[in-house]
Amino acid sequence: MEFFRIARRYEKTVPFIITLAAVFIAYAFPKAEILNLIIFVILILIFSVYRFDPRILIAYAILLLVISGALTFQKSDYSGQIAVLSYWLISSGVVCLIIDLYRKTKTVGLIT
Repeated sequence: MEFFRIARRYEKTVPFIITLAAVFIAYAFPKAEILNLIIFVILILIFSVYRFDPRILIAYAILLLVISGALTFQKSDYSGQIAVLSYWLISSGVVCLIIDLYRKTKTVGLIT
């Protein structure tokens, strides 16, 4: 429970750190797709419960795509793995955006 109190205190930096940690853990286990699914579902839950900005996930995904593109020109084997992580982040960001939109329309009414 102490983690959640710290998360409230440092609400601006925690989403960046959690996202970076999720990317590093997912990068450490490239063939464990079930583990990646669990990691990013937990990331979605954390971002949804604490109402962190989902655009952070999408910004990380764009950054990883740029890195993947740079590694492609260098004939690196890591570019494919980084592109897959970018896909996971984009998917998580879109799911969080949909959840955020649902919350806003639920409280305000239908989208006009």
